[in-house]
Amino acid sequence: MGKNISRNYSCDVSAIAFDLDGTLIDSLPDLVAAAQTTLKKLGMSSVSPEQVALCVGNGLDVLVEKVISMVADQRDVSSDIFTKAKLIFKREYQRNGTRQSRVYSGVKETLRLLSDLPIKLACVTNKPKLNAESILEFYELKKYFHLILGGDSLRERKPHPSVMLKVSESFNIDTKKILVIGDSRVDIETA
Repeated sequence: MGKNISRNYSCDVSAIAFDLDGTLIDSLPDLVAAAQTTLKKLGMSSVSPEQVALCVGNGLDVLVEKVISMVADQRDVSSDIFTKAKLIFKREYQRNGTRQSRVYSGVKETLRLLSDLPIKLACVTNKPKLNAESILEFYELKKYFHLILGGDSLRERKPHPSVMLKVSESFNIDTKKILVIGDSRVDIETA
């Protein structure tokens, strides 16, 4: 089927830039677990999955800051607490970031079909690149991507224009020929 699709392919899209969390994988359960463990180790009250979901999309550092802000009195939170929380969270997430997460139904089949087309695929996430690569590798998705950009790959991260400019430069195509697929306001602003 993929061979027939590539022969009949005609479109102005030369590349597709996929978000990772909430688009390719449901990572919320592992993000919630890491947040709850972090708060517990800091002696703070827990958060719900719905609260954590509100914090996803701008990278792990911002997620941690938002979670801490939800449960702590701002007067009692020092920059040291934020620094310690980020270290705990990143360690927990690095160890257990694929324990409960799942690839969304149809993702592998879609990526396999797209890989038969004359277009480039990128994974563009605000998650640190090392985490993104290890998660993509674990779920056997990394092989489909010609480029993986994490939130720490450039000076700026999504939704800053430099991210899509980097995709454009890497693939030597006009930014107007990049389709952005994501699940959040950050992805809409990036596009």
